[in-house]
Amino acid sequence: MKTYFLPMLLSLFFLGACDKNDEIVPEDADENFITSVVMTVDGKSYTADIADNTVTITVPYTVSLNNA
Repeated sequence: MKTYFLPMLLSLFFLGACDKNDEIVPEDADENFITSVVMTVDGKSYTADIADNTVTITVPYTVSLNNA
């Protein structure tokens, strides 16, 4: 019984020391926005349109997006 007492006591100490509310939130968390997106395929760049929560990139149908 003595051999298990110290490990049990230490495990209870370490479990009690954890706090689940230790979230790290940057000060500017509400100011992080995507302002531009550019996709490059085969050396040509295509710029995205950003409206509300939608990012739209228009690419000609002849362009293959397999390596995008």
